[in-house]
Amino acid sequence: MRAVSLVMKFGIRQSRVLRLAILVAIVALAVHLGGCATTTYRGHNDSTKVEEPLLGRVVTYRVERASYTALPQCAVVLPPDGKAPPAIYRLAGPALARYLGGRITRIIGPFERRRLEKKHGLDIREDADRHHFTRVTGCTTYLRWRVVAAEDTYILVCSKMRIGLWAALHRVRDDKILWQAAQTCRLSDGTLPLSPFSVPLAAFEATSFKRDNDVLPSMIDDVVRRLFVTLPDLR
Repeated sequence: MRAVSLVMKFGIRQSRVLRLAILVAIVALAVHLGGCATTTYRGHNDSTKVEEPLLGRVVTYRVERASYTALPQCAVVLPPDGKAPPAIYRLAGPALARYLGGRITRIIGPFERRRLEKKHGLDIREDADRHHFTRVTGCTTYLRWRVVAAEDTYILVCSKMRIGLWAALHRVRDDKILWQAAQTCRLSDGTLPLSPFSVPLAAFEATSFKRDNDVLPSMIDDVVRRLFVTLPDLR
């Protein structure tokens, strides 16, 4: 009888541990699904360390005093630094130009920049060509940007996406950074299966999220919009 009692107690204890583990997993998934629900803006004192935040709902940024002393009237959006997934490259450039246009009077976006580069035989990523581009267009600042996070994961019961961007506004004449910001957004869908009956629902939700063509444009737009919240209106 004592052996049976010990077995029962052990079984109850295991059951409690299992329920606690499931509860923790559910809470973790719920937090993860929150993704970009709440955003915190955090100024950074070190201009060399405004990179991808550890928490996805934090925008790190820095505004230099020089941005107020000589207000830029025009900015050109450069191609991304380093490699960028084609879909992000295609969507992020125009989004950056669009939101930057709400802060600076004139913007030369990706399409106009490529046209002008071709017309004048320039590669604006080169310093000499960038200075020549400034003389031709009168655009005295440029926006650098890069992808700091790009993840698209899909398993049967869970699908998640992570997008992170860094952007910085530079002055052409001395390459000084006037403003920079970074943010990463995470979204996911799916359900932690608590029984075999919940697996089809989880798979349906995860697959629907994966196939939703509006998720990536929406995430990029959200990230870019949050970046430029930290840039003062310089018009």
